[in-house]
Amino acid sequence: MAQKTPIQLKADGQNQIESIKSGFQLGKRLGMLIVRKAGAAEIVSVLEKKDIGSLARRWW
Repeated sequence: MAQKTPIQLKADGQNQIESIKSGFQLGKRLGMLIVRKAGAAEIVSVLEKKDIGSLARRWW
């Protein structure tokens, strides 16, 4: 692996932070969409079972 300069390392770190932030924003929007489509009781049961996949499959 090539030696990275501090400037390159900082840029890589910033890119990772940005991608994590955008991923989190996407997850939040997706979560809100699921909340609107599914009933609250259904969401509680899914969270208890920790089975987000079945809820997602039902709506897509």
